[in-house]
Amino acid sequence: MGLSLDISVSESGKGQKAWNLESDLNGKATEAEMQTFLRTALIQIAPQALREEQARGFDKKPRVRVDNQWDRPIEGVKPFGKIEYFARQNAIEAIGQIYNEISKRSLVDTGQYRDSNYVIVNRKVVATNLAELKAWMFTTAKTGLPSNTIVRFVNVTPYAARLEFAGYSKGVRGGSKGKRIGSRKTRAAKKAPGGRAAKPNGTYVLAHRIARSKYKSIANFIKFTFIPNGFDGINISGNGVFRTSYKEVDRKGNRTKRAGQPYVYPSIVLDFSEKGVSEGVVYT
Repeated sequence: MGLSLDISVSESGKGQKAWNLESDLNGKATEAEMQTFLRTALIQIAPQALREEQARGFDKKPRVRVDNQWDRPIEGVKPFGKIEYFARQNAIEAIGQIYNEISKRSLVDTGQYRDSNYVIVNRKVVATNLAELKAWMFTTAKTGLPSNTIVRFVNVTPYAARLEFAGYSKGVRGGSKGKRIGSRKTRAAKKAPGGRAAKPNGTYVLAHRIARSKYKSIANFIKFTFIPNGFDGINISGNGVFRTSYKEVDRKGNRTKRAGQPYVYPSIVLDFSEKGVSEGVVYT
């Protein structure tokens, strides 16, 4: 059974062109003309659709993404590409919400892991707990957050990276995924069902997914990564509570593979863009 397809194209206005979809037998000219038409249509329709949405209350200065690349001119769109407009978002509120996503997924036993989520802004620790973060947010909301501000969330416990690989996190409805983490956290993570995860899938990975989904337009990038202590000017002292570098020898007295090297920590980092950030409001 054969299938036939008839296509007709018309265009009105100045500079209109007579589209010829049957100009050759092998379809080369037809394909080129169609690609040109599609690209032109995208460039014309996108601003019109934006104006219609703005008339309904959409952001008057949205951030544009062309073919999955931020802040490109729409004229550079590919024939089968896409033009997207995103409303700007409040940076201070985004920081608070991301911290909340991390906190509510943080395991709670002694409370050390949950209370070790730090917030670092441009290499400076601005908060080591929720109270300090709220104070910083209140002050910063008045002055605004400069473009290209780097905000990093990091858990500074020595076992945080291992828990990420073990896939441990607190369920948002309560309880822990997998075994309950007791005082011997690192051993429990080692014995996680199925062995060590091929990819990290703990508290910070899950919070990162939420952050990328909800706040992708507010930053030039939102990344999950492991960072070693001392990276990019970031230094965690541990305050005598826990180690900040790997042991020199194991229990049997053998030198460890990472002897003396700094611990690595799970982290979420954002590079804020002024094009995606709306005017700030005071956080209370």
